[in-house]
Amino acid sequence: MKRFWSFLVKSLRVRFFLILFITGLFSCMIMQSAILTNYKDRAIEVKKNEVQTQLRILANHLITYNYMQDPSSAIVQAELTLLANLYDGRVLIIGDDLQVITDTYGKREGKTIISEEVVNCLRKGSDGVATVYDNKNGYLEITTPIIETAGIGDGDYLSSEAQSKEVVKGVMLTSVSTANIEKTMEILNNKALVIEVIVIMLILVFSLVASKALLKPFDRITSKLNEMKAGFTDEPLSVPDYIETEHIVDAFNQLQGRMKVLDDSRQEFVSNVSHELKTPIT
Repeated sequence: MKRFWSFLVKSLRVRFFLILFITGLFSCMIMQSAILTNYKDRAIEVKKNEVQTQLRILANHLITYNYMQDPSSAIVQAELTLLANLYDGRVLIIGDDLQVITDTYGKREGKTIISEEVVNCLRKGSDGVATVYDNKNGYLEITTPIIETAGIGDGDYLSSEAQSKEVVKGVMLTSVSTANIEKTMEILNNKALVIEVIVIMLILVFSLVASKALLKPFDRITSKLNEMKAGFTDEPLSVPDYIETEHIVDAFNQLQGRMKVLDDSRQEFVSNVSHELKTPIT
């Protein structure tokens, strides 16, 4: 057992395998996390822009139908209900006195709401538009100003001239559910997990094959050294696969050549002495 663990710790092949496998594994996990996070951020951004567009249109209709003074318009009520149902959310129409005029849930009408986002929106107008994403509860909260433009009756407050003369009549505080995004993320996570398992298996196989292939030249060096030790060959080594193996082989061939010269000199010396003494060499 001790020998086995020593092999695992000292084996270059095992180290190559671990390096390749761990690098591939972490790269796969980081890529999965980055792609899913980027998708979620993009999906939330798209939904935010979509809802804000609808809210700006609705804000214009509130001014057009004089809803802030007379909240009895059936058309606006239908639009509010449709918007709330479409995005599975809640819409509060808040006057410039911070009183709730309309609540699609019907729970806070007539009550005063104190919120930093609402106050900033009343003060700053178009510059006070704010979006807060609550990841824990899964919803977007959007504050949109209800603006009446002085001297322009069509309620179009998007032009630069209108912005310079805008009068904030109230604020729409909208909560939009992101449950569909979370559901999509759950599906993508499951699919990504399956793909990740397949990729990890491929990385495992690749790491095994690559670690074995990368060290084949060193195995050939070991094999040829064993042949030379057994006396089966005395040819110089040649393993030109890597620069490192060339350096090792060149150093060994130089050492072998030097040892051969010394051995030849020794044999010549023994032969000369034997000839002088006329003693046969056994």
